[in-house]
Amino acid sequence: MSNDILRAGPFGVEGSANFFVNQPEVGEESAAIVPINCAMNNWSIDAWKTVFTDGSTTDSPPYSDGLIEYISAPFPKEEKIKIIKTGSATGNDPNGNASSKLLFRFMTQATVEFKIIVSAEAEGDVGSFNFGDTGEDWGGPTFSSSQTVTIPPSVLPRTFTASIEAIGTSVEELPTTKLTIEEA
Repeated sequence: MSNDILRAGPFGVEGSANFFVNQPEVGEESAAIVPINCAMNNWSIDAWKTVFTDGSTTDSPPYSDGLIEYISAPFPKEEKIKIIKTGSATGNDPNGNASSKLLFRFMTQATVEFKIIVSAEAEGDVGSFNFGDTGEDWGGPTFSSSQTVTIPPSVLPRTFTASIEAIGTSVEELPTTKLTIEEA
């Protein structure tokens, strides 16, 4: 018996049933347009992808990096997928707050469950680490956690999100973050 599924994608619009969208052009990236992957594998003609956002504060308007980037795994796949990103606040907003916030988001389709490892490190006064439907809040000055998450099978694309945020109130010590997602 075959476990074939109709491939959606290569991207979908999060929060809608529109699962057949092309990757946005450079300069038109959107955190709502999310890549659709086959578990933690490359498709036969396309690399595994995630959308990455960096919302770290800066000291000038709009007071946030606001970076949105699509990251691809090596294609063809020669080793396990592992994506690492770091962030750092470079200044305080007008209220004197500083934060470093990183986020990975992707959709998956899979006929069987699979596992991913999500790891986070941070320095700051307080913060939160969220992965899938679970999260951890912490009080500084440092934080480190690694979690193995089981993603259930799904014929329709389902969204997975992992994020880390560190918040600081000291101008002298701006918060930093590191977020890693990898194949288990």
